[in-house]
Amino acid sequence: MWRAGALAAVAAAWLVACGGGSDTDRRDTRPDAQASRGGTLEVLSSSDADSLDPARAYAFGAWAILMQVHRPLYAFTEGREPVPDLAAGPPQISADGRTVTVRIRGGVRFGAPVDREVVAADVRNAIERGFRPSVVSPYAESYFGDLEGVEAFRSGRAEHIAGIELPDDRTLRFRLARPRAALLVNALALLITAPVPSEVSRAADRGRTSTYDRRAVPTGPYRITAYKPGVRIELERNAGHSSQGDFRRALPDRIVWRVRSDIAVASRQVLQGRGRLLGFGPPPPAGILRDVARGRYAGRTGAVQASGTLVYSLDTSRPPLDDVNVRRAILAGADRRALQLSQGGEVAGEIATHYLPPTIPGWEEAGGAAGPGVDFLRRPEGDPKLAASYLRKAGFPSGRFDGPSVELLSVVGLSTGEVLQQQLEKLGFRVKLRNLNPDALFSRCGSPGRKPHICIGPWAADFFDGEAFLGPVLDPASINPEFTLNMSALRDERLARAFDAARLKVDPAERARAWGQVDRTATELAPALPVVWGGRSTLLRSRDVRAGVSEWLGWWDLSSAGLVRTP
Repeated sequence: MWRAGALAAVAAAWLVACGGGSDTDRRDTRPDAQASRGGTLEVLSSSDADSLDPARAYAFGAWAILMQVHRPLYAFTEGREPVPDLAAGPPQISADGRTVTVRIRGGVRFGAPVDREVVAADVRNAIERGFRPSVVSPYAESYFGDLEGVEAFRSGRAEHIAGIELPDDRTLRFRLARPRAALLVNALALLITAPVPSEVSRAADRGRTSTYDRRAVPTGPYRITAYKPGVRIELERNAGHSSQGDFRRALPDRIVWRVRSDIAVASRQVLQGRGRLLGFGPPPPAGILRDVARGRYAGRTGAVQASGTLVYSLDTSRPPLDDVNVRRAILAGADRRALQLSQGGEVAGEIATHYLPPTIPGWEEAGGAAGPGVDFLRRPEGDPKLAASYLRKAGFPSGRFDGPSVELLSVVGLSTGEVLQQQLEKLGFRVKLRNLNPDALFSRCGSPGRKPHICIGPWAADFFDGEAFLGPVLDPASINPEFTLNMSALRDERLARAFDAARLKVDPAERARAWGQVDRTATELAPALPVVWGGRSTLLRSRDVRAGVSEWLGWWDLSSAGLVRTP
């Protein structure tokens, strides 16, 4: 999906937007180069937080910040499986896949002004408020909508969601109407499960739009002390924090997140300054990347392997893209090799032959690197003759498109849009190209009344699962008349049935096969042009900063970051 993760800022940050394997400079392991407690860490980023409410935060920047402030039940740290955070151990799943039981740790406390121990009811409150009209969490319906009693709670007929039971103050039992435990246990690592005290949220959620983001109560090692949208976010230590079971090292005394629009200037400030990390945003300038490759900035870089798929979504809800043969013609005629080169070549990732990326279960079952075998994606350099044959099937006897013009939206700073525009014009399309900043692009592409015909978008998942990846962007049930991540808006009965069958699979092998079949079905219907899978990206830091890389976020891990203090 456009993540998780926002994805608004992710569009310009394709190379650093998605999770994957990582490495950092080996000299970080020297005993004399270890970070110590204290100091101020600055993060320079083109991405601002979309919200500071843990139920509503969706942008990568917001997640990086809020994971230092709040403790969800589970968390993604170094691998692809969530580990206990607020939870005291792994979830217990019933044999029928309908019940999940979680015990929470004792001794975890809310910071000021609440200053009391966290109990299970605080987690229930956190999830329930995601369904309130004043909150509208992007995660509530997608991952918790199958809890028993959701509709009664949403309509006001019940005080609580019946499917969240509290056997005691440290136990939560989730009861599902369908066997969806495989999805739920991963969703328990999302920020929507971070505890929220009702004595604060009750008043904050009462109005038309919740104000809890202004008064969110911390359980993590930091608290938010200042926020100026589009400028900076400041974190300082949470005096009430209990480190019991907390994986966060929390070394800096302060973390300051500064929004910077000029990535070239920000890159130089990080490399030449002290105490800084380069945050989310477009990749560093080509000149800096060349210097990195030559070894100039040894000790000031990290690397990450992205996990996602860069696509151009095709709006299937209106002409001419409501015709599957027109869509297949576009995919057949697209030179994905040239599009890959416009992203930087092989560093941008492997040329995609379908939608699921290699890191998501189901990729191999969908055809792996070879793809599912559709003819219109067989040649990465494009097949003009095949494209012409599909256009003739669509009712264009000349084999060239001669219908109305189409609008194409891409991202400022990337030449990919211009390359695709030229390719479409060779097929006869008249293309109106607009390059927008990420926030404007995300807003336009997700608004049904304002959507372009074709829109760039990096798809990534909230976690490593086929449903988490494909559901928000391709499931017909995810189409929303107000705002949708399903920008292709494809309504197809066969695809809907494939989604219905796959989402009920619990066994990992069966689940992978089912989501591979969903991917095959979707690819055949050509709702989007897949360009590349993942890619290796360079991360920058100042010489005196040490940090690991989050495999899930695909970026520096603030929970491990710290400064090397010199005499």
